[in-house]
Amino acid sequence: MATYKDLLELIAKREFGIIGEKNTRTIYASIGLALDDDVTLEESDVNYGNLEKLMGVLKEKYGMVAIIGCKIPAIRMAKQSGLELPDVLR
Repeated sequence: MATYKDLLELIAKREFGIIGEKNTRTIYASIGLALDDDVTLEESDVNYGNLEKLMGVLKEKYGMVAIIGCKIPAIRMAKQSGLELPDVLR
C-alpha cells in the first residue's frame, strides 16, 4: 500500500520530465523536502500537508501544466491506497 512519501516521490519523478531536475529539487527544497540521487525523499514523515504545499507551489510557479503532467499517475496511486488528494489533483 502506497504512502504519501511514495506519492511525493512519484510526482518528483514525473516533474523531472516536465519542469526539469533542478527546478523539481528547488521546489521540493522550498517546502522542506530533500530528494536524494535516486529521487527518494530523505524524510519519512511526509503527509497530506506536504502534498498540498507541493501542489500549491507547483501551480503558482509553473501553472497547470506541471499539475496535469502528474495528475493521472497520482490519482491512480492515491485511489489504490486510499490516500486523500488536494482539489487541484482531482
